[in-house]
Amino acid sequence: MTDATSVDDDVLPPPPTLLMRAWTFVKKQPLGTAGLLLVVAFVLMAVFADFLTTHDPESGEFFDQFTRPGTVSDAGGLYYLLGADEFGRDVFTRVIFGARTALFVGIVCAAIGASIGLVVGVASAYFGGWVDTIVQRVIDILMAFPLIILALTIVIASRSLLQSMEVENPNTYSIYFVITAITIPFIPKCARVVRSSALAIREIPYIDAARANGFSHSRIIMRHMVPNVMAPFLIMITAFVGQAILLEASLSFLGLGVQPPISDWGSMVRENLQGLGNGFFPRNEGGINAGALASVAPALAIATLTIAINLIVDDISAQSGGSLAKKMV
Repeated sequence: MTDATSVDDDVLPPPPTLLMRAWTFVKKQPLGTAGLLLVVAFVLMAVFADFLTTHDPESGEFFDQFTRPGTVSDAGGLYYLLGADEFGRDVFTRVIFGARTALFVGIVCAAIGASIGLVVGVASAYFGGWVDTIVQRVIDILMAFPLIILALTIVIASRSLLQSMEVENPNTYSIYFVITAITIPFIPKCARVVRSSALAIREIPYIDAARANGFSHSRIIMRHMVPNVMAPFLIMITAFVGQAILLEASLSFLGLGVQPPISDWGSMVRENLQGLGNGFFPRNEGGINAGALASVAPALAIATLTIAINLIVDDISAQSGGSLAKKMV
C-alpha cells in the first residue's frame, strides 16, 4: 500500500528554466523590463562606441554640412547613416559617443550626491537635537532654489572663479563644473528622504541596545542604520541618474554645460537648431542638405534614456507600494 505522504516523482512539475523565469518576470513587469532593456542598450552603445563607427566624433568635412541621412560624401567618401551636422560631423557617431558623456555624468553625479546625502541624512536622524535642526535648515535653504537655477549658479560661479585665476583653456574643466553643479542639489534631496527612514530606525530597540553596549556612534550608524536605509537609497540613485542626464543636457543646451569638442547631446541640439529649418529630406531634387536629424536625434536619445530610467524607478517603486515615490515628490 502506498504511503499517503509520498509523492510520485513523475507527478512533480519540472523546475522552471532560466528562460521561463525571465518570461515570467517580463509578464509581471513589462514596463520595467522595457526600461531595463533600453538602458542596457545605451550602456552597450557607450561602451562599444569605438567599434560601432569609423567616424571621428570631433572632426568632420566642412563641405558635408547638413548632409542628408543615408548618403555618401563626395568630399571624404564617408557614409552618413543619420546625416551630418553643422560642421560636417557624423550625427550617428556623435550620438553614440554622447551616450558616454551622458551616462558618465549621470552615474557619477548620482553616486556622489546620493552617497553624501546618505551620510548627512543618517547622521542628522541619529544625533537629533541641534545637529538635526542645523542640517535640516541648511537643506531647506538649498531645496528652496529650483534645481536648474541652483545648478546654473554653481556653473557660472565656477567659471568666474577660473577666469579670475587666469587658468588657461577653462573649457577643459567644463565637465567637472557640470558634475559639481548637478551633484550639490542632489545632496539635500537624498538627505531628506534618508532622514525620514532613519528616524524610524533610530527608535528600534536594537539601536538602544547598541548604545548600551558602548558601541561608537560611527559603528552604530554604519553597521545598524545605513544597511536598513539601503533599499530606498539604491532606488534614489537610479532616479538621480535620469535627473542628472536631463539636467546635464539642459545646461549644455544653454551653453553652460560640457563644452566642445566633447560629444554631448544637449550641445548637439543647440548647435544644430539651424538644421531644423532644412527638414529631414532635401527640398529640391538632387539636393544634399537636410539637417533636421542633427538636432532631433540627440533630443530623442535624451528622451528615450530618461524615460527608460524612469520606467525602472516607477516599476520598483510600485512594487513597494509607491511609498518611495511619495517621499521623493
